[in-house]
Amino acid sequence: MSITKSKNLVKSFYNTFLGLLIKKGNIVSAKALLDKTFINVLKKTEIPFNLIIIKIILLLNTFVEVKQIKKYKKFYYQVPFPITLKRKLYLCVKWIVNSALEDKRKISTFEKISHEIILLITNKSVSKSYKKKYKNLDLAMANKSNIHFRW
Repeated sequence: MSITKSKNLVKSFYNTFLGLLIKKGNIVSAKALLDKTFINVLKKTEIPFNLIIIKIILLLNTFVEVKQIKKYKKFYYQVPFPITLKRKLYLCVKWIVNSALEDKRKISTFEKISHEIILLITNKSVSKSYKKKYKNLDLAMANKSNIHFRW
C-alpha cells in the first residue's frame, strides 16, 4: 500500500469515526472525544496514530455483510452481500463503538472506546468488536446457500 493511499485510508477512517460520534450536530465535542480516545491509546500502547488505525482496519476488515431480503411478502432470507471500502470502514467503527457502549462500567466514553481499541490491538481474541466481526462472517457462511436471492 502506498503512502498516499494509506493517508487517504486513515483520513477516511477518522472521518467515519467522527461522523458516528456526532450527536445533534455537535462536531466539536465529538472531535474532542475522538482526540482524547486516540491520545489515551497512544500513551498506553506507544504506537503511532497511523499505525493504530491501519491495524484496526486490518483486524476488522470484512468482505461480506448479511442483509435481510423479503421474499413472497412474508419470508425473510438472510443473504450475504459484498461490500465497498466505505462500508467496511463504517462497519469497523460501528463494531468498536457498539462494543464500547455495551461496557457497563461507570467510566467515560472515551476511556471505554480506547480500552476497546487497546484490547483489539494487543489481544484480539478478548475484544468484543473482533468477536462481532466473526459473528458476521459465521452468519454469512451459514447463509451462503441463499446467495441466489441477491439481484
